[in-house]
Amino acid sequence: MAKLSKSKKIRRLLFLLIVLGLLIYGIVTIVGVVLKSADDETSDSAPLTDQTLKFNELAIGNANYVRFRDVVKQFSLQANARYDEPEGTVIIKHNNTTCEMMVGQTQLAKNGIFLPVDAMPYVDPNSGEISLNHAALQHCLGVVADEGKFVLQTKPASVQPESVFNEQKQIEIANVDASQLTEYMTFLDNPIPGAQLSTRDNHLPGAPRTYRNGTHEGIDFYNDYTNVSIDRNTRVLSVADGVVVRVDREYKEMSVKQRNRLLAIAADAKQTPAYILDKMRGRSVWVQYEKGIMVRYCHMGELNPALRIGFELKRGEWIGNVGNSGTDEGASGGDGELHLHMDVLLYGELFWEHLSKNEIRSLLAKIF
Repeated sequence: MAKLSKSKKIRRLLFLLIVLGLLIYGIVTIVGVVLKSADDETSDSAPLTDQTLKFNELAIGNANYVRFRDVVKQFSLQANARYDEPEGTVIIKHNNTTCEMMVGQTQLAKNGIFLPVDAMPYVDPNSGEISLNHAALQHCLGVVADEGKFVLQTKPASVQPESVFNEQKQIEIANVDASQLTEYMTFLDNPIPGAQLSTRDNHLPGAPRTYRNGTHEGIDFYNDYTNVSIDRNTRVLSVADGVVVRVDREYKEMSVKQRNRLLAIAADAKQTPAYILDKMRGRSVWVQYEKGIMVRYCHMGELNPALRIGFELKRGEWIGNVGNSGTDEGASGGDGELHLHMDVLLYGELFWEHLSKNEIRSLLAKIF
């Protein structure tokens, strides 16, 4: 066999080196793709990042709070908080999320959807500085308390069932007419079987309430005006399948003096402040339903003992009985003014705000 020349040997060696290099490159590329895929799967399934910090917590009542400004600064969040003192509300904006809470109440509306969480803000009476409890931190800022430390989530906290707590708006009430809104709300049942819409306009949304310098926000079901007998034994039922997001189990009735003091404050304001209106609703149960609809059942008496935040109600399930809590008669210990007051909100807005008086009555008559 003829011996290869030196130059041919060199060329063959170079060829083999090139082939070997291509093989190595291919193997490295494949391994890199596999590792990246595994890493992506891990990041998709792992809800927390490795960004973990500690904060000084404030023990207030039965909960721990963290200063809003400390969390935002240390995690470098693009977020701001505003305390509306006249209204008694706190509004937090973070990325595409807007959270609304009320001082002294466990309620949280996130992009107009009320969540079944014990979220509550605290506002220092001297400095006005805002602090949040753990539930508010998680759902408004994506920061989770974890054994004394706080971890920034990579994904927003989800709440089930998604059919109820889907934050994607399905309707803009300012952009639809009364007939479209009626069709949207027709899945709701009557909260008091057999009751008809009141014959009095004063019992409907939009009616003036001059005694507190405000407007009636909901629908009243009184005896003598709704075609059924209404008393303390009248049962109030859920208008659809939903989830309880607030239940005033520990409600304490105001005294006449306390109520009159709040009414005097409201009379001096341009409109009834939110925190005063909240007290005037008396013992309430709030239920979030699908399609962005949230219903407040107000002035309640006896409540279903099973109710708690997060309790899943079925259509027609007992919520409680009609009462007069929050009213003048309730404060004085009387038995008058017994009625159900029911507010209906769509993504945090009162459903009727863009309708005329006649449109409101027509819509409600078709639903209830």
